[in-house]
Amino acid sequence: MGYALVDGFDIAKDTEPLFPEAMRAMAIKSAVYEMTDGNEAAAEVPVAIPVDEMIHALAAQFTVLSRVQDRTGIRFVHATDREAIGEWDHGDYTHQVYRAAWGAMNERYWFGKEETAKRRAAVMRKYEPMGILDGGRRFVPGFATAG
Repeated sequence: MGYALVDGFDIAKDTEPLFPEAMRAMAIKSAVYEMTDGNEAAAEVPVAIPVDEMIHALAAQFTVLSRVQDRTGIRFVHATDREAIGEWDHGDYTHQVYRAAWGAMNERYWFGKEETAKRRAAVMRKYEPMGILDGGRRFVPGFATAG
């Protein structure tokens, strides 16, 4: 659902600018992980949903991500079951650290909690009649009635 929240998302155009956003978010998570002696729960800081979706895409590229870890010596941390989905917001810890390290965030992908809730609700209204529920976490395909 993450990419569906980006207005006019286009994989051909959005992948390149989303990649550094995801890498920066992963760097923040890794730094928190190291600073907390390997506390994976603490390291799962909130990030914007589209950025998190790109993190998932990177994590699915295990070999590539392993090479990046080997080259940089940085252990990337991501625990899907501990994510605070939709909880990232302007001014929070992640935002402060990001801004201090890299400057302004790309607002196309980093929109706050209120805007996220509005966009999620709009997407859900479109998905639910098709049987896609809970943002894609459940679905009712209706194969028996498909004709």
